[in-house]
Amino acid sequence: MATGLIRGGSATSVAVLVFTALAACGVMLLARRKTRFLGALWMILPTIGVIHYGLYQLYSLSATVGALMFSMPGWSLASDALTVGLVVYFAAATIWWWPARAARSARVNAGVRV
Repeated sequence: MATGLIRGGSATSVAVLVFTALAACGVMLLARRKTRFLGALWMILPTIGVIHYGLYQLYSLSATVGALMFSMPGWSLASDALTVGLVVYFAAATIWWWPARAARSARVNAGVRV
């Protein structure tokens, strides 16, 4: 947008900015041990939005991405697979860092039988 190649008020640019801000909030939540599970859960939404709208925006700006989209028949499948893979990753991280699991793990490591 700073160079004038992308119109500032377009739906795609607003969506990319919003999803980027959501991702930044998710990273801040991931930084603290007590809120990691929320951060991982939070990151699911911006993952979907940034990949979808980011690649859509790159299509209109990048000659390479435009050429790949037309020469690679599985481009949308690869984009969808990347999105699904990251969603599964953040869902697994949410489960891994869930507070009840962390508390149980701390008790087991301390020698307390559950």
